[in-house]
Amino acid sequence: GAIPKDERPSLLEMMTPRTFSDREPVFQQGDPTSGLYLIIDGQLEISRKDGEWEVTVETLCPGDVLGDIGMIEDGVAVVTATTVGPAKLLHISRPNITAVTNLYPSVSDRIKAIAQRRVVDKDE
Repeated sequence: GAIPKDERPSLLEMMTPRTFSDREPVFQQGDPTSGLYLIIDGQLEISRKDGEWEVTVETLCPGDVLGDIGMIEDGVAVVTATTVGPAKLLHISRPNITAVTNLYPSVSDRIKAIAQRRVVDKDE
């Protein structure tokens, strides 16, 4: 992994657990991004506005990360993330992400790779 095993507990200390109810938005398209989310339990529907329509782009599951595109594209969410049933997520704030990526540049590369893959998928 990008972060040595003995340093992973300190990364977890930077994360805040968040619990969401069914159909609760985690963030909405156009909102400023506050950081990254890691899904621990539950599912999230990712959608975006396309004219007057709301289009579901994908469904994310435990282990998936979200908020990555907003981290590299002007700090604004390009999609809406809504829970499908109750969900538990871990949130890491933008300042903490910056601290981690400064120590471990490969983490930044991974975030950019995930975001790039999603941008390409969105455009297809």
